[in-house]
Amino acid sequence: MALRLCPDFLRDFACKRGDCRRTCCGGDWTIGLTRKEYDADRSNELGEECRALAERGLRPNPESAGDKDYAYCLMREDGFCVLLTEDKLCGWQKLRDESVGAACNDFPRSYCRFLDDEYVLPTMACEAVAESLLAKTDPVRLVGDSDPPRRHGFHVEIDQQGVDRRPLLRLYPELTGWGLALLQDRRFSLDDRFVLLANAMSLVDWTERSGRVDDLPGAMDRFLRAEHLQQVVDRYDEYPIGPKAFLAVNVNAFVRFMALPRFRERARQALEGLGIEVVETEDGRVRFGQEPVDSEVFLERKAKLAGFMRARETFLEHVVACEYLRSMMPVTEPGAWGGFQLFSVYYALQKGILYGCFDSPPGDAEMVDAIVLVHRMFVHDHDASERTLGRLKEIQLTDVASMVALAKG
Repeated sequence: MALRLCPDFLRDFACKRGDCRRTCCGGDWTIGLTRKEYDADRSNELGEECRALAERGLRPNPESAGDKDYAYCLMREDGFCVLLTEDKLCGWQKLRDESVGAACNDFPRSYCRFLDDEYVLPTMACEAVAESLLAKTDPVRLVGDSDPPRRHGFHVEIDQQGVDRRPLLRLYPELTGWGLALLQDRRFSLDDRFVLLANAMSLVDWTERSGRVDDLPGAMDRFLRAEHLQQVVDRYDEYPIGPKAFLAVNVNAFVRFMALPRFRERARQALEGLGIEVVETEDGRVRFGQEPVDSEVFLERKAKLAGFMRARETFLEHVVACEYLRSMMPVTEPGAWGGFQLFSVYYALQKGILYGCFDSPPGDAEMVDAIVLVHRMFVHDHDASERTLGRLKEIQLTDVASMVALAKG
């Protein structure tokens, strides 16, 4: 029987609408439309009001690479979508009970279909999602119902031919279960759980590349034994892992975000908080100190926030559990290791923005805003993700020890 599966808390999700501090209708990203959506939104059949809104707020994309990014929503000078009304609600949705396209209609959900089952996964780029995780105490669980899938379009879709081409996909449900079990094993600190997950993903990657996927369930059963998990953690505690890899990734990412006007101030704040000199010249250009990264500044701030980070570990656990599900949805990278690398970078940036922007424990609203912002900066910007992963290869941060260094800082 076909299932619709989602994290348990998502069933109770409700948009904050006009009460949202950081609305998804803001200028943190480009709200894109397919050609089909753009043509449908300009149809005379929708009536004069919708037609007028479309004329005022929607434009073809001159840099379009095809039908998928054919058009976009215009932004006002204040950074909000032209279609947004004074009460911070979508004027288009008020008229039609739906938005201009899937980018808005689906938010904050991503949909993927694996064979007959449908997965509905949330994004931390939504303030309401992050706030619901802040109040949650029990682990994130995938839950389902017996209703048949109802989506016609999916972000990711895997059919039987896809499974036949890639045997690892046969174990996709088990793979998500193993990852969630490790990330939510509260016998270990959250950083140590990343150590365990890095080693588990390395094992998954090795079995796939070696053509030994059938051996993976047995190998993971042995890996997940309590005594083995403790041995893995102890092994990485035997030698120090400094903050250089962590800082290198954060600096490379936030330097790029400095070039984007909508993220400039927060990126500057994060960089300076992490010990990076940032200088803006009179002609508007930005240059950065050429000295090696001063890890002492970062370590000092990290020490100040150590108690706060421990107190908020359950919230951060929930955030990374949901992001793990998205990054493995359903193993769309060439190997499981590729998705895990992207996931590890997000965790490093999430901690980087907290350490860089706050020299004292932030309030709940400030912390949620930071998590939402870094997710919009990185996860929802394909170019940022690709550039960061490319930079990882350039500076040779691609092995298990490097991923552990990103997690531990």
